[in-house]
This record gives sequence, structure tokens and C-alpha cells, in this order.
Amino acid sequence: MVAGIPEKLEQAAVEGHLTVKQVAQVLGVSQMTIRRWVASGTIPCQRLGGRICFDAQALIFWFKKKDPYIALSRRASASESGTA
Repeated sequence: MVAGIPEKLEQAAVEGHLTVKQVAQVLGVSQMTIRRWVASGTIPCQRLGGRICFDAQALIFWFKKKDPYIALSRRASASESGTA
């Protein structure tokens, strides 16, 4: 598991919900990746007033189950941007 991600998710939660931007920053992927995961049902989310929101505790549970997928995605993003 990537160390510190659950803690970062908890710290980033404001009023119990996270934005697409916050989740992307914490997971180290693009906002577009988060939106694709939302569209495909890969990541747990809620829609509040048409906005995509994430519950920190649900994301922590999801992250612990999906860690290898996230790790692969992070490596792919890094290699695409030339930072790997």
C-alpha cells in the first residue's frame, strides 16, 4: 500500500466531503482520471447539487481494497508526464 494515503484523505476532508481536485491531489492522479473513475463506477462518490463529492471514510475503505490499481495508475501517470 502507498504509505500515508488514508491519513492524507482524512486530513483533506472538509465537512466530511472531498472535491474531485482534492481526491486527485491526494491520490496523485489527474482530475480527469478521477472523473473517469466516477463515470465507470470505479470510485465511490456522491452527487450533491450536481457536484461530485467524496466521503473520506468511504474512500479510505475503497483505497485499501484498490491499492494495486492506484499504484499502477500512479506509475502510468508518471511515465506519461516523463517523471518516472
